[in-house]
Amino acid sequence: MVTLIVMAKRANTDWDTYTRELGVRVRRLRDRRGLTQQDVLFATGISRTTYQRVERGQTEDGRIFTPTLKVVVALAQAFDVELDELIPKPWPDFRVR
Repeated sequence: MVTLIVMAKRANTDWDTYTRELGVRVRRLRDRRGLTQQDVLFATGISRTTYQRVERGQTEDGRIFTPTLKVVVALAQAFDVELDELIPKPWPDFRVR
């Protein structure tokens, strides 16, 4: 039981780092293209709150924010990049060992 708790905490920490890195990538792509958040919202149909959470990698109260696949694909399309260019690597390893 203790092993599972430790693994869950490590996976959660990895995911927190990963979602923050995704946010950094999104922000860099937006900046490099000279786009405002409003431009991205218009191109994707994502709400302002959702987009801001993606860029921060967390919610307003500091919880990890996990965007949906639909949001990630919409962002990749808006920035005209492949998903592999948008999502950070290496991916966190969530396999149970």
